Amino acid sequence: MTGVEHSNRKRHFYPYTIAWFIFYILCLGLSQVRSFPTETGYFFAFIAIGVILTVLACLEWSVHILSRRLALFFITASLAWWTATMMLARSDYDFRWFQALNSIILLVGTFAIGFWLAGELEKSGHLLPVAILGALVDIWSVFMGPSKMVGQKVVEHYDKIPGVISPETWVQPPIVNFLLVNFPQPGTNYSTPTFGFGDWVFVGIFLAGCRKFGIPVYKTVGLVLLGMGLSIAVSLRFNMPVPALPFICGAFIAGNYDKLELTQKEWKLTWTIVAAIFTLGIISLLKTLFL
Repeated sequence: MTGVEHSNRKRHFYPYTIAWFIFYILCLGLSQVRSFPTETGYFFAFIAIGVILTVLACLEWSVHILSRRLALFFITASLAWWTATMMLARSDYDFRWFQALNSIILLVGTFAIGFWLAGELEKSGHLLPVAILGALVDIWSVFMGPSKMVGQKVVEHYDKIPGVISPETWVQPPIVNFLLVNFPQPGTNYSTPTFGFGDWVFVGIFLAGCRKFGIPVYKTVGLVLLGMGLSIAVSLRFNMPVPALPFICGAFIAGNYDKLELTQKEWKLTWTIVAAIFTLGIISLLKTLFL
């Protein structure tokens, strides 16, 4: 075997992706084992491992910066299959297998969007305004926008779930539940929603962007996971949903700020857009308070 052949073979081997898939199937199988312990420690351990492996799988696939045409193909195909699996899951009380497939398809679509958007960036500094604007929009969305509605419906659904699901006690999951990547929870007959569609898009943007512009990728993986962990910790501390992107984007900026340069003109444009988003957020808040 020549060195070139060995290099090509190694390049097409995805150990993190394989580990993620095996772990996901393991969790799915253990979700049918009622005797498996469901204590809080086990719960967080499985979720933590799942999130870490998902980010690492994204890292492996981030070498494939997508063209617009290829991205459109993946996004369109993912949307079609996401719709089909969502409809199947909502029509069957034992919907875990369809929901699991739906989450995998959702990840494919979100990563495709993230990798395509990263390919459209012209320099590493453009990751800075993307991170700032993404964090601001997520704050508005979680507290006053679409994400708030999604969170409320998901919480309402899980409050209705009985201890043992049967055809007589089954509660149809809302459509918005499938905008979250769900991990099968061992020992239970339901899946646990983790991070949402937009969060994983930004993970894809950051990892693919770092690949493209030569920013240390494993350092960025650590920063992304730090942001995710902080968002979970704050959510648990205050017992309320919090936007994840401010933590993810904030950690990314703090760790890579010296590599994210912008011209004075680009800074002015960034702050102009920030001011516009902030103004719209204040208007939305005033409408909520007084109308």
